[in-house]
Amino acid sequence: MYRLFGSPEDTRQDEVLESRIAALNLLDLNLGHLGVAVGDADIPAIDDMVRSAGEQFMGLNTFTTAKDKLDSLVRTHQIIVDAIESFAVNEKDVTHDGQVDVAQEMQQAMTTATAQEEEAASHHHKDHSAIKDTKDMARLGTASADVLLPLLIYTIVKTNPTNFISNLRFTHRFRHPAQLTGLASYCITNISAAVTFLESTNLVGLGLSVDKVHR
Repeated sequence: MYRLFGSPEDTRQDEVLESRIAALNLLDLNLGHLGVAVGDADIPAIDDMVRSAGEQFMGLNTFTTAKDKLDSLVRTHQIIVDAIESFAVNEKDVTHDGQVDVAQEMQQAMTTATAQEEEAASHHHKDHSAIKDTKDMARLGTASADVLLPLLIYTIVKTNPTNFISNLRFTHRFRHPAQLTGLASYCITNISAAVTFLESTNLVGLGLSVDKVHR
């Protein structure tokens, strides 16, 4: 159904994102490249998280309403939050320019996504308390945003869901604005930030060699 409402620009951006993600997979992106250190004991839990969350991402194409797509995105987000709470993932020390650049890119992606969400809220005349609730969630959530965003990015990369941008935009366009508040808005903002990062990040800046892409 999203195809009926999607624009050619959405489709083009879907294809660009899928190509960038394919390149990241070819270059063996791991959480270390995203500034997160993972202990050997945590790898099975992370694999389970990626599999469970990835199933939700891949299922977006099967839903025909914005409500169902949004509910699936919220479930995906919660799977990752639950995983963070269930295993010990410590933020990697940022000790060199490459890692500093990655952290700055993530911060910029989050700033961009938050600004877009607030602009949409203003456009649809949402009350300001809904926006404040989202910011409070970001501060009070047990899952640190410094770990949550890299795990979202990593899950999207390992899943490479098709039509992902089309699905996100469909949800924004057709879900009632009153339902895009609080937790739902927080989830959408984080997922949008992950997409923004993937669209703009520099592969070399992540510490990846581009040689494999050109072979």
